[in-house]
This record gives sequence, structure tokens and C-alpha cells, in this order.
Amino acid sequence: MEYGKGTIILKRGIVFKDNQLRDSKVCHPAMVAIATDSITGETYYLTMTSQVHKYALYEERYFLLDEETLNFASISLDRPSMVNLQNIYKEYVNDKKVGGLPPRLYKAVMRKFMAYQEKNPDPLYEELKMYI
Repeated sequence: MEYGKGTIILKRGIVFKDNQLRDSKVCHPAMVAIATDSITGETYYLTMTSQVHKYALYEERYFLLDEETLNFASISLDRPSMVNLQNIYKEYVNDKKVGGLPPRLYKAVMRKFMAYQEKNPDPLYEELKMYI
């Protein structure tokens, strides 16, 4: 399934890159970062967390989505969340869409994402750059 830029989905079965553990939740919010690979059909995406208090110290690695940047009702988020900018995921995704980031906010996330990735690239960043 193809998702537009900034689409937020409820992803099932994420295996997190930082600890190689499968997500214990039934589903996890994930933001589709760029697009679907036209050859493989796989989607590039970034994960999100609502544990803002836990990751606030690592501000350079995350983009905060809070009441000032987002209307939670429009995307089914019930609390502030952070987009993880350090780990890029690529896999076939066919999960429920719950909304999306407005274009201006998506661009702000992508600017911070690219700045972080230029200094600390994920192995998928070079491949992903052609879609940016």
C-alpha cells in the first residue's frame, strides 16, 4: 500500500533498530517519512513515541509534536509525541492510516531529520536521499 508524505499509520510488529526487540504493543504509531520504493513496494518510515518525558534529553534526535504544533484530534493522537529522527525503517507496510502531518509541519520534521542524518547517517539514509 502506498502512503503519502507525512502519513501516520498504526504499524504492527515493529522490530526496533536500537535494541532489536519486537514492539510489545499490538500496534505502534509510525510516520511514513518519505514514500514507497517504486521497485520493491516497501515504505520508508520513522517511528514515534509518546514517552516524551523519557526522550526529552535527546532533543537533537527527536522532533516534538505537541499541542502547539499539532491538532491531535485530526490524527488520533491523544498526547504529545516525538518522531525518532535517528532510525529509518524500510519494509512492506499495509497498516491502518490514522491521519497525517500538515505539509508545513512535515517539512519542518524533514528539515530536522535531514540535518540529523547528515551528521549521524542511518544505513538507509543514502538510499532514501533520492526521494527527498
